Amino acid sequence: MLILWASALPASIAGGHALGGYIAAIIIIGFGTGGIKSNIAPLIADQYQRRTMAIKTQKSGERTIIDPAITYQRIYMVFYWCINLGSLSLIATPFMEKEKGFWTAFLLCFCAFNIGILVLILRRKSYVVRPPQGQIITDAFKAIGIMIKSRNTNAPKPTWRAANNVTKPVPWNDHFIDELQRALKACKVFIFCKSTTIRSSDNRDTWLTTHRPHLLGLLRTVLLQLRLSSR
Repeated sequence: MLILWASALPASIAGGHALGGYIAAIIIIGFGTGGIKSNIAPLIADQYQRRTMAIKTQKSGERTIIDPAITYQRIYMVFYWCINLGSLSLIATPFMEKEKGFWTAFLLCFCAFNIGILVLILRRKSYVVRPPQGQIITDAFKAIGIMIKSRNTNAPKPTWRAANNVTKPVPWNDHFIDELQRALKACKVFIFCKSTTIRSSDNRDTWLTTHRPHLLGLLRTVLLQLRLSSR
């Protein structure tokens, strides 16, 4: 974000350095986004210590069940709510670009990122950091391979293998396969994504062509919003 902001300054644009800085910033942001997205969710999950269900008696005498699965759902609901709250910056950035320039919009994003980095650094000693445990992706592909080979989605389960005299050990349990089956069923929804995207693109192109004289002023703002949201 620092490179992106610096390349958008009037002095950088006047000196002909904006394009090179913009390309470098996009590449770095792409690598950075890929790195943090694969780690932020596990880091959040590690902060919650309970792994088993329990019954807690409240001060009022009411007994409640503490379910870690439901607690995780609530934690991530708050997490994504915060992300949506941060997306409200899209309301301000187009007007900042219109009145002052792109560098002001990028500066806002840069400052917001620095707040998160500062909190992460200051609280680093209080975080629960767990060492990596196994290769979930690798195990998932191995389990899917067993499903395909046996033509049975239950074939990778240790209980199924024991009942069918398959002695080769596997590094997962039945619960892992149950979750994998749920994930594969959920992936069915992506079958319709491509056709929906194509149809949406066709509708957008037709709409822009028809209303082009009325959209030239808005198009610049919309493109800025899309570019910022992609980060």
